[in-house]
Amino acid sequence: DGPNTDLHLSPTSPGINTGSTAAQETQDFDCNPRDQMPDVGAYEQNAQLPVAWIGFQLSALGPRQVKITWRVNEVNNDRFVVERSEDTSHWIIINELKSIRDHSSLHDYHTIDPNPIDGVNYYRIKQIDRDGSYSYSGIKNIVWPSSMASIRVFPNPTTDRLMLSGLPANVTVHFLDIEGHQQDIVMTPSGFGNYHLDVSNLPRGTYLLVIGTEVFKVVII
Repeated sequence: DGPNTDLHLSPTSPGINTGSTAAQETQDFDCNPRDQMPDVGAYEQNAQLPVAWIGFQLSALGPRQVKITWRVNEVNNDRFVVERSEDTSHWIIINELKSIRDHSSLHDYHTIDPNPIDGVNYYRIKQIDRDGSYSYSGIKNIVWPSSMASIRVFPNPTTDRLMLSGLPANVTVHFLDIEGHQQDIVMTPSGFGNYHLDVSNLPRGTYLLVIGTEVFKVVII
């Protein structure tokens, strides 16, 4: 048997959907249209790509931020668009940065996502050339733990007071009876995300403590 002469990319190839529209060919070698996210192929070797991705990193910053950094070798590039997704299908724009234009082609960039979501955050960077053609970086992800994961409510059951610890900044707090009626209670801060709730005037029974989107059942005895 002779050598394998099939020039198609395998389904798991890193070249899938990572080509550039900088190449001027409109069809692949199977005569199919090259779409907006073509595979890397022989045509790319004849096109001077505006950006070569050298590095792309994510890092968590306190209290709740993600720093996105990347290094590129760029020629005739116009700008970068940083995008985030929670499912890799739907993307939102986090920031847009103009390309550095100086005597060097090797540049470092960074930006901050000030509001990552709870759970997995996916990031990618879209590079847009001066003629409107573009390409994407690879996709990176970082897991942000739930801001509610560290909340503690104690003692529970209680007779006259509740302690809350680990509350995120600016979170809403509501104390409801079992039928959903708001109860008037005094909530006193005691430092470092901790609060004291005076429930001594409430009748015995089961109540709902709503902190942001989390609901805790509280029993007064």
